[in-house]
Amino acid sequence: MRHHDLVVIGAGSGNAVIDDSFADLDVAIVEERWFGGTCLNAGCIPSKMLAYTAHVARTVREAGTYDVDADLRAVHWREARDRIFARLDAERDEGRTGREQQDAVTVYEGTARFTGPRTLRIEGVDGAVDVSAGQIVVAVGGRPVVPGPVVEAGLPYETSDTVMRIDAPPRHLAILGGGYIAAELADVFAETGSSVTIVEKEEHLLGEQDETVRERFTDLVRSRYELRLSRELTAVGGQPR
Repeated sequence: MRHHDLVVIGAGSGNAVIDDSFADLDVAIVEERWFGGTCLNAGCIPSKMLAYTAHVARTVREAGTYDVDADLRAVHWREARDRIFARLDAERDEGRTGREQQDAVTVYEGTARFTGPRTLRIEGVDGAVDVSAGQIVVAVGGRPVVPGPVVEAGLPYETSDTVMRIDAPPRHLAILGGGYIAAELADVFAETGSSVTIVEKEEHLLGEQDETVRERFTDLVRSRYELRLSRELTAVGGQPR
């Protein structure tokens, strides 16, 4: 069993733990999906870049408000997506390569689970390996929760991890949940051509925000989206396309 001084599980914020002060230690990073974590690959960075594209489209569409004569002919979703993720995927790969090239750092691709005190089994595509460590940092982050009725339906669906990489905006997008991620994605897809329905079990969107903010925001978007508030998903039907 190989021993490391430090093992970091997760290469998102966990990757930032390792700096020059660890140069004299034997360090390992375990990552099952992508370097850079959710923020770089499927979260705040690509969503803000897409949101800015949507903002530009809205500015052109509403240019007459500012006495500017302009027409919005199209938003080229695939080109915008490729521009954004070509840049971010390169940064992700660069981050991984940089760690792999460090003599004092070992990168394991796979899923880690504890098998005992300070011991791990890392299961990847090439099999399993057992390691021990003097210290272990767990920085695995979070993932979208898919409601049971969606899973049970057996129909295709997207999550916030995948929807920004689709080939084209859907004709009609149903968003389950009304938090800040839902609000941001709703704005992006509404501005790029989708009809949007938001299903939220609370009576207002942005439920964790200040009461005045969530009430005002909910009122503002009623004219833009179809809101199904105080509703809980019980079943999903339809045919895969």
